[in-house]
Amino acid sequence: MGTDLSKNESIKASLQKLRNLGLRANTIEFNENWIAVTITSESIINYLTRMVEKYITYPNHLTEFDKETQMLVVHFWKGEVPWQIRMKIGEKTQ
Repeated sequence: MGTDLSKNESIKASLQKLRNLGLRANTIEFNENWIAVTITSESIINYLTRMVEKYITYPNHLTEFDKETQMLVVHFWKGEVPWQIRMKIGEKTQ
């Protein structure tokens, strides 16, 4: 029945485009007629965080994914950085 899907140029190109977006995409081959693309949730969250960041114009902000609430949170502040935000920034750099 022709070549299997894992060798299909269109699928390979699509997979590469997903990877170029920063997504960790891989394939699972079930048989020559059926494959699935898997994308890690961490890379999806990182991608969405970058997309949200593009639209934030206020300078004093921090975007983070809160694992406990399963929410993407954008913190805004005026003046000095709140100590809670400084701690979060410190956690990100460690």
